[in-house]
Amino acid sequence: MRAIALLLLPLAACSAGVQSAPPAGTEQGVKPATTEGACAADVFTAEVRTQPDVGKAIVSLTNHGSKSCPLKGNPEITFTLSDGRPVNVPVEKVPQPGRGADFTVQPGETAYAGLKWTACEGADCQKVEGIRVGLPVGGTLVARWFGSDGAQQMAAVPVKTAQVGTLQQAAQGVIAW
Repeated sequence: MRAIALLLLPLAACSAGVQSAPPAGTEQGVKPATTEGACAADVFTAEVRTQPDVGKAIVSLTNHGSKSCPLKGNPEITFTLSDGRPVNVPVEKVPQPGRGADFTVQPGETAYAGLKWTACEGADCQKVEGIRVGLPVGGTLVARWFGSDGAQQMAAVPVKTAQVGTLQQAAQGVIAW
């Protein structure tokens, strides 16, 4: 796994308490029709790139393996503390920018999904310092989280709730909802 991503922008988790991550496949959302031919999570790397618009980011999953990997649906998003413990931030899977279609990520290619969040304030807000990204077919990756300036995020961010869109073959439009 990659090093735990830390944050530069103020984004933190508002929901009180730390809880364990739900088992894979327990959140609502579009799931792949089959896992036949699915690749293990360790052939992918995950990055989250914060956009200039506050509360928006693009999640990318790059295939660094030697075979094609089918994907469909929404990635699982878990916000974490700096030590990797999950933070209780509700993440809704949404069919945006449209229903997730079956597609294959060739070696060296990348799949994309939009991520949006609302910030919170006050003593109840926990600061989010990392993100884990789960593949729709199973397996979880620690994402590298970058600010809109391209630098790796280092500061905690207050996040109250979030939404993650469907995986797409191109980054264009994945946060235009």
